[in-house]
Amino acid sequence: MYLSVLNDETDRLTRLINELLDISRIESGRMDIQWRSVSVKEVVQRVFDTLSVKANAVRLIKDFSEDFPVLAADPDKIEQVS
Repeated sequence: MYLSVLNDETDRLTRLINELLDISRIESGRMDIQWRSVSVKEVVQRVFDTLSVKANAVRLIKDFSEDFPVLAADPDKIEQVS
């Protein structure tokens, strides 16, 4: 049990450090963005799945339109905002 908590907190700290590094890269103009075609529906679904696991006490509802666009974007950066 303690190892699981320690592992989760280590992952959280790693994500926080990476986000701080990304902020530094954005501010210095050195952010590397990987542009490619991105299905908005797929990115929103991945974010929803991630948040659903984290938000045990919150009820999340999704209502997808079937005509989500495809964009030129970096899906990792979009997910990181969530």
